[in-house]
Amino acid sequence: MFVFLANYLKKTLEYIIIYRIFIFVVVFLEFIFIILLVLYDDLQHQASEYQICEIAASICKEMNSTISDSASGNLLRKMASLHKTGHGNRVFPEFEKAGLTVNIPETYVDIGIKHPILKFRDVVSCLSRMGKMTLLVKDDTLHLYDLFWARFQKLSPHHPIFERTLEQRKCTIPLLLHADEGTSQKKRGVMVISLQPIVGDGTSKGGRQLNYIGHSLTTRFLYSVIMAKYYRKPHGNRLKALVSMLADEIKDLFHHPCKVAKTCMKQTTFYFIFLCFGSSSQPCISTHRDTNRKTSRKEKPGDAS
Repeated sequence: MFVFLANYLKKTLEYIIIYRIFIFVVVFLEFIFIILLVLYDDLQHQASEYQICEIAASICKEMNSTISDSASGNLLRKMASLHKTGHGNRVFPEFEKAGLTVNIPETYVDIGIKHPILKFRDVVSCLSRMGKMTLLVKDDTLHLYDLFWARFQKLSPHHPIFERTLEQRKCTIPLLLHADEGTSQKKRGVMVISLQPIVGDGTSKGGRQLNYIGHSLTTRFLYSVIMAKYYRKPHGNRLKALVSMLADEIKDLFHHPCKVAKTCMKQTTFYFIFLCFGSSSQPCISTHRDTNRKTSRKEKPGDAS
């Protein structure tokens, strides 16, 4: 009888130990799985070289007979080839050969997290080096800017810009801030912050000197991109800090001009200024908008400053 009980207890104890080991293994595997899911979720926010080449390969597969022998068509085929051979990490040198890259340094700023931006002064310096200042300054003679400020003075004669000399005003490029929240993969929110010159090549409806014609890559200048999960509650101050830094940078460019190469433009010194309009339609130098302020339904979008 005692032998039977001893054997029964021994087997029961073995089962308990095995069961606990099994539970531990399951919990451990679940923990590893959760970590892998988090890492995978973060990776989904970045398009790796291999993903880019995979997309190009899919395009080539679907549109093989219609892809021309143009520069863009040849680049797509090259990217598809890199995907096929598993050499997607070599795609950026191909972009450079095709003239699709620019040497603008990334700057990391502290907004509660380390976040990358493209300083506008660095963007202007890059355009100057590459002889592309005409993307930003549309009139080499600066006559358009002289005319712009003359008309603007009738609207806001007490604006600080009119404390400048006539020559300085002609060299001051008016800018608008464009912040647009769109969706990324799996409908995740993403905020794109960019700058756009007010003076451009016109509009498709016949408007002159407005900046509504041309590819957005040549008419809008990227400042930063930030995923919504990094600035939504309780991290709303991060977006405000980012916009505040941009406002401070443009304010510095208003007081300390940016020099460009003589081979690029006749004029080598340029100032920059944000223009924004309040409910009284009075323009002001760059101010940062209160992102916590709710706009009334009766209030027009352009009325909020």
